[in-house]
Amino acid sequence: MSDPPAPDIPAIGLLDLPNELLLRVQEFIPDEDLRTHVCFHHTCPRVASLYGDTDEQELFWQKTCRLAALGLIEDEKEDSVSWTAIAFDCIARDGFCKHPQCGGGLLERNAREMEKEPSLDDEGMEISECHYLFSWLEFCKHRTGMEDGFLRPNSKDVTLAIVPSLLLRNHPIASRSFATFPTMGAMVICTIAGHDTPEVVRPSGVTVWDVQANIQSVLDIQLHVSDLNAYMLPMVKNLTSRGWDILTVFGMMETLRSAFKMIRWSGLQWDEEAIKDNFFEVLLEAEDRDFGRE
Repeated sequence: MSDPPAPDIPAIGLLDLPNELLLRVQEFIPDEDLRTHVCFHHTCPRVASLYGDTDEQELFWQKTCRLAALGLIEDEKEDSVSWTAIAFDCIARDGFCKHPQCGGGLLERNAREMEKEPSLDDEGMEISECHYLFSWLEFCKHRTGMEDGFLRPNSKDVTLAIVPSLLLRNHPIASRSFATFPTMGAMVICTIAGHDTPEVVRPSGVTVWDVQANIQSVLDIQLHVSDLNAYMLPMVKNLTSRGWDILTVFGMMETLRSAFKMIRWSGLQWDEEAIKDNFFEVLLEAEDRDFGRE
């Protein structure tokens, strides 16, 4: 005799589970996993209700954004923003970004940095390390009249043209990432020629957006050869200048923006010699770019 047919057991999906089990699923998601929490929340109204009422959700998303190293940008104020809206916007627009330094990978790296024990100097003071994203940040080669910082698509790409999908303002996760770990409420950036930008102040934590906007404010200020000489001479000597002499290269560095055509901004580091502990200097890297007159 043949075996009797197996009983027809209906499949059970996630949303068929009782609230008690759905709550266990929610509790299993790490607090810092912003993307998974947002996706889970959006599954259906019943799941969304597990996150509490409006006030409870606001506190939850504020905490989760903080653990994911996401802060405020532009004119946002701590007491007037909606962290719920910020969390949802970050994941909707950027949570699955394909850029190699953004999306889910960036959220995971941010969370790891927030969990790390800070490094200490010889006097036992915390040393803030700058976000690695700064080594991927570029500025357009021509003045655009707007914040034109953007993420390079890969480590070898040196294109300095506007590509809307790469503009930092179109990457909320990258923009909102804290500029340093541990976070700092104020920073001063020392650019080439030893010029300091205005102090960046954000009590809740300076973000990548704050730093790029700060540097953007001085990109097109006139530089002087006398200022450039001591700071830039070793770098210029290492450039493949295609037959131009050093004075010609210096002459082309009319502004910080024009200098970035030849010498790539490769990140930020804490200035150990500064009097205050919130001074950071721009790191530069010589590249064989096409920096002919345009």
